[in-house]
Amino acid sequence: MEFFPEFLLDLILEGSTDLAKSEKTPKAFRIFFVLFLSLLVLAMVGGTVAIAIFLLLRNREEYDLVFGILLLLIGAVMSFAVARKIRVRFRALRGKKEVRIVPLEFSDEKGIHLMSALATAILREHYDPILGKDQNDYMLEKFQSVTAIADHLSHGYRYNFLYEGAKPVGFFAFYPREDEMYLSKLYLEKSARGKGYSHRVLDYLIAETRAAGLPAIELNVNKHNDSSIAAYEKLGFLRIRAEKNDIGSGYYMDDYVYRLEVKQEPDREKEKEK
Repeated sequence: MEFFPEFLLDLILEGSTDLAKSEKTPKAFRIFFVLFLSLLVLAMVGGTVAIAIFLLLRNREEYDLVFGILLLLIGAVMSFAVARKIRVRFRALRGKKEVRIVPLEFSDEKGIHLMSALATAILREHYDPILGKDQNDYMLEKFQSVTAIADHLSHGYRYNFLYEGAKPVGFFAFYPREDEMYLSKLYLEKSARGKGYSHRVLDYLIAETRAAGLPAIELNVNKHNDSSIAAYEKLGFLRIRAEKNDIGSGYYMDDYVYRLEVKQEPDREKEKEK
């Protein structure tokens, strides 16, 4: 669990970012929100450290010394939180530039084997503690084997690798349904998490959803998969229902269903005609 100063930074900085992106916020105020709140954080840290130094140098009363040391500790913790947050954001921005989305073709037999091996490795690490090894083994064979992936591709699934340089570090799969684009899978290796790659995938999915003329993206996530639930909610997905699906051999997928509405971009050619 993140300690309080970093939680506070998330609340302020992420909040200002959301305001800056929101179409409901007037353009004139968007930059103001980000600058004002960012400067507020810096002022809080700098002010705390400055007061602490002043009290320590003054050192006329015992309570001044105690209070000064306390403020200095608070300032140090806040400075560490700021530095950590900046480092995470920098890595995320750098990761967005480096990550590549590479589609998997049905004719690529070697690629299908690589996809199956990658999916198996990631999902064993991620789901064994949540589902138990027996159920996870069953699901890996049913949904992520070479045969299963080839069958999915033949039925319209679109599998994609996520590459960092020459190394595949994740994958996702989706396909169109009658009323939405369905995100079937999105998984990253541990080393690739926290770098903003999910935002890159979401941008890609939104573009494909618009191209297909569909109004939304939907996905299922296990009810006990707290990290993925938090990630999808941060991306803007909303929980719309719960469902439990029988997948055979006495196993069930006990999930929440999440949905993200996708606003269709206006047809520029039609606008010109008007």
